Amino acid sequence: MAVGARDQIDRLLVQKYADFDGNCKGELHTAIDAEKMLETMNDYANVHRSMIDLHNKMKSVCAGINAKVRYSRSSLPA
Repeated sequence: MAVGARDQIDRLLVQKYADFDGNCKGELHTAIDAEKMLETMNDYANVHRSMIDLHNKMKSVCAGINAKVRYSRSSLPA
């Protein structure tokens, strides 16, 4: 298997991208400030953590209520 341009289209593509610098070594300009992005990610993580805590509390409360209902029904005389 040969490496390199085999036809006219491949040769033109090689010429076109020969000087292309794909690493973008120059100054990087981003639309979003890095600190603002990290702050937003931290806020999102805190909200997610709070939602997980709330879910776990709700699950334990519901389990307690269901256990009380089952216990009270099973102790009733038939």
